[in-house]
Order: sequence, then C-alpha cells, then structure tokens
Amino acid sequence: SFFPAWPANAQFEITFADPRGAGFGPATVNIDLGAASTNPLYAIGQPTIPAGGTINNALDQITSVINDQLALAGLTPAQAFATSNSYGQLVIESPANITLDASSFAGAMGADAFNAIGLSEGTFVTEDSSFTVQIGNNDPVTVTIEPGDTVVELIDKLEWDSATQTGVPGLHVDFDALNGTLTLRPGIDDSNGGPYYGGDMSIISSGFQVDPALAGNPQLQPPSLNNPINVVSAIFGSFADDGITTTERSPTTDVTYQSETLNGSGVFVNFRNTNLGPNAAISTGIFSATNVIDYAQKIINKTSQDYNNAQASFESEGTLRDIMQRDYTDMYGVNIDEELSHLIVVQTAYAASARAITAADEMMQELLNAFR
Repeated sequence: SFFPAWPANAQFEITFADPRGAGFGPATVNIDLGAASTNPLYAIGQPTIPAGGTINNALDQITSVINDQLALAGLTPAQAFATSNSYGQLVIESPANITLDASSFAGAMGADAFNAIGLSEGTFVTEDSSFTVQIGNNDPVTVTIEPGDTVVELIDKLEWDSATQTGVPGLHVDFDALNGTLTLRPGIDDSNGGPYYGGDMSIISSGFQVDPALAGNPQLQPPSLNNPINVVSAIFGSFADDGITTTERSPTTDVTYQSETLNGSGVFVNFRNTNLGPNAAISTGIFSATNVIDYAQKIINKTSQDYNNAQASFESEGTLRDIMQRDYTDMYGVNIDEELSHLIVVQTAYAASARAITAADEMMQELLNAFR
C-alpha cells in the first residue's frame, strides 16, 4: 500500500545548495526508481556507479541510480555522493544543504512511500567538521574546518590571537612543510607572547568522519586507510590500518621537557634554584632537578620537610617559653599563684576580725543600754 501507483509514481528529488555561495548549486536531480527498476544498467550483477564494486541488492541499485544522476547533473563526488553504511542505510554526502522532496511535483512517490525506503522529506543543513582543543584548565575551544581551508587557515584558527580574541589560549602550533607534519603542544607561540612550555592538553573529535573513497590525501586512501576515521585521527595521522581493521589512537603524546646545554648533547641543565620570583629574591633550595616531574616531586618533598621543621620549631618554642617562665619565678622569688592564695587567706582573716569587732560593739551597746 506504500506504492499505490508503482511504477508510475516512484520519483523523488534531491536539491543541493552550497550555503557559502562560492561552491555550487542549487542543483536538483530527479531519481526515478520505477525507470531504474527496468534499466539493465542497474541490474543485479552490474558494476556499481561509480565503478569499484558489483550491484548485489536494491540498496546498491539506489546508490548507483543517484550517483549516475548526480554525474549527469555535473556534480563531482566531492560535491555530492551516495553510498551505504555498515548498517545497510543509504547515506548522501555533500558539503551543501540537502533538500529531499517526494510529494510536491508530478510523479512524486509521496511521503509514505518515501518513508518506506528509509528516507524522510525535509531540508538538512550542512555542518562543518570540527574538533575541540583544551589546554590545562582553560575553556575548551571548538575549531571548525570549512571546505577549501588550507593549513595556513587552520593554523590561524588554532593559534591564540590576543588582538581578535580568537584561537586556543595557551596553544603553540608548529607546521613542518617539508614533511607535512602538524604539531600542537601546550605553550605560547613566539609570535603571540613568548615560548612558555608545559601543561595538559586534550583533543576531542566531533562526529564527522573521513571517507577513504573521497579523501584527497593519499595517506587517507586505500591501502593506507580502508575504513572511515574521525577528523582528529585524519588530521594528526593517529590511526593504524591493516587492510581489514582500522584502529584509532590518541593524538596526544606525553613529552618530558628538559633543557640541554647544547642541542643534541644529551647534557641537561638543572632547574634554577636561586634568583627567582619578584626582585629575584626567592631561593627554592631544590637542587639537581632536570625535568618537570623530578622538579615537582622535589618541590613536594621540600614543602613537606619545611612543614615538619616548622611544626617541630613551634613545639620547641613552647617548651622554651615554659622553661623561661619557671626560671623567672625562681630567680625573683615570686610565684603569682602562691602569692594570690596568701592574699586570699589574709582577706578571709580580715573579714573574720571585722565580724568579731562588730559583735563586741553590739555587746557593749547592750551593756550600756542596761544601765540607762
């Protein structure tokens, strides 16, 4: 019931429109599945379009029909391409916005029939591939890669520019044009503040993948790469492919920073321990540290030792204070507690004497009153 007018009404249209305006389109291709079902060019066993495989099922037939019509419309595989994924789903790839229509023209199959083959009408807006870089505790920054971007433009997006407030804060970018190697590391580039080294870094890819069949870089084409990989693995070459299985690796590598007395000598300079801080007035007391990890461990040990020394000194000072107070009392023969207790005894005796005098006075008054 999904195809009530098959094969008369078995068409849908795909419109490609590059949102940047500088690429291609809008271009619309009509896909007639009814005509394709009787065309021997798309029969089971025929070569796929483009060539490279064999049509084995209906999905292969549909992708071949779409790619054939795209080529007739003058669109290259880099502009628009149909394929299938490992889940048996039809995938239409393009850097342009894609509109699918199956109901607004004569001969259209209708929305229900379109849904039956796993597609739905609507406009699907393209998104640029991207990845996110974070240095230390700085805010993560998402870097987009637009069609036609060069290495120079990518580096410009990565490096922090204090004037425009764009790029990744705390990131140094190095490009070896001879070997085609792009290297990122924590630190500030010489051009934007001076070479500061060290820190943690993470690189996270978006959901975009690089298709070996469409890759322009030979290192991303078979036999180097036979399966799709994420954008980060493609850019930094962090993958391994044995022809069957593709393994994506972390693009980051831990590096121990050391300072050589002479490049390549293997002799390293110890971290400075004097003339540090404001006015060069701080001394760390840490010696023979040649790498960051060793330096950090010695700082922790030195801090713990200083704390223990301070605690012991505090206890010694309390003991010394008690000894000095006792010596002072012994030297001058005055014990405040003892003298205070004597004063209380005297005060009590004085109060008792006062009460006795008062009683005698009352008795004398009584005696005088008796003779009156």
